[in-house]
Amino acid sequence: MPMDSAFLFSGYKDHRDVVARSAAFGAFNGTQVASMATVEMGRSYANIRAFTLPNLRGRGLATLCVASILDRLRPTGEQPLFCLPAENGSPERAMARRFGMELSGEIALVERKFFAE
Repeated sequence: MPMDSAFLFSGYKDHRDVVARSAAFGAFNGTQVASMATVEMGRSYANIRAFTLPNLRGRGLATLCVASILDRLRPTGEQPLFCLPAENGSPERAMARRFGMELSGEIALVERKFFAE
């Protein structure tokens, strides 16, 4: 489901606030972004997300990107929050465990639907 910037920033008064409190680290395959981890800081937690192109998964690229984010967070004292797929045994959960993270709860994700009228 494609999301536009209005949806992504709908919970914020000013999108520049999100950008100012965020960082991204990437791994490249030539000029193509192969993997990326992002973090939004400045709340009581730091929300981490990681993505890797399907054909380049399993090479530790996201792990390197997330490690860079955790290195940046350490001096701030912010608590990392890693949003992961619900499947047990997912590569994302295994990566989080390698960083010492523990599952503290689950939330339901409800997709926002757009309908043409």
